Amino acid sequence: EDIRPSEDLERLRADLAATSQELNFAGEWRHRTKDGALKDVEIRSHRLEWDGREARLAVAFDVTERRQATEELDRFFTLSHDLLCIATKDGKLLRLNPQWARTFGYSLEEMAGRNLAEFLHPDDQALSPAAARELGAGELVDFVNRVRCRDGSYRTLEWRSHRSGDVIYSVARDVTEKRAAEERLRDLSRAIEQSPASVVITDTQGCIQYVNPKFEQLTGYSFSEVRGRNPRILKSGATSGQEYGELWSTILAGEIWEGEFENRRKDGSMYLERATISPVRDEAGVIRHFVAVKEDITERRALELKLVQAQKLEAIGLLAGGVAHDFNNLLTVINGYSELLSANPALPEELRKQVRTIFEAGEQAAGLTRRLLALGRQQAGPPAVVDLNQVADDLRDFY
Repeated sequence: EDIRPSEDLERLRADLAATSQELNFAGEWRHRTKDGALKDVEIRSHRLEWDGREARLAVAFDVTERRQATEELDRFFTLSHDLLCIATKDGKLLRLNPQWARTFGYSLEEMAGRNLAEFLHPDDQALSPAAARELGAGELVDFVNRVRCRDGSYRTLEWRSHRSGDVIYSVARDVTEKRAAEERLRDLSRAIEQSPASVVITDTQGCIQYVNPKFEQLTGYSFSEVRGRNPRILKSGATSGQEYGELWSTILAGEIWEGEFENRRKDGSMYLERATISPVRDEAGVIRHFVAVKEDITERRALELKLVQAQKLEAIGLLAGGVAHDFNNLLTVINGYSELLSANPALPEELRKQVRTIFEAGEQAAGLTRRLLALGRQQAGPPAVVDLNQVADDLRDFY
């Protein structure tokens, strides 16, 4: 009943409006309601004149939901493993979550208020012109750059940003290790693709999941032809079932198997290969794949056989040479005494003829020893023309 005419009501409305504009903010308190619940209350006050006297009008606002939302945002900022950032449109850092300190070694106070550009790699920029235009239009923008750590190293971040008014909200993820792993994977992939060895990757059932170009070149099968199939398509029948059983028991036990196969190409031709098959485990140690690295040893094996044959011939030559030397010593005695007997004038003609036959046989045996020495490469002989008819005539007398 103390309320004056309408002009007083209008003034009261104006005072309330001024209070709602956060003039003379007093603070926040937690109040208990009649039913015992707690409410967060924001108090605003405003000085006014009422009925000629100075008065202060206080208005309480229930800010419980706003406080809860703020606390949840604070928890989100604290708990997130991603890098959360609020910045001005010019890149000034307004708020960062603790993950920034854990990742880069700066305290949040050191980074707050500074421009993000101060921390970027000299070869990088915060945004490309095209991305800046998209961000200005209110679109979500993805980009990548490198940010400097306190120790001078750089971490690679993948960003997703959105602009609202003059403020930019961003979520960044540290992908330094991921990018390094991807680069190592690319290097490994290039090495396998260019490997001079045949590489085959199968699942635990033996179904082919990958072959490199060397496999295609060696076998004549393309990747599309063997994908999902078993390597038994290369079997020639030369490897026994027992050997295959030992192979599988070895690799399923998590051990490495090494051995040789005689396989068949797509065109039916045969080839030899030396294989090393290893299990591939996941992070939990469970075998997920098998990788076989195989080398074509067809030509090597042929050369090895030739080498073995050459070694055998060399051994035979050494043996022949040794025999020829000893035999030649004996022939020297035989031929020497044959000449002495032939020179004796008292020797009857019939015996002289027999001695001459012994001498000629000795000479032929000496020729044989020379050939044995030549075989053993202990005595080189000049090439000569041989009259086979004469050789046959000479041999006729001995048969």
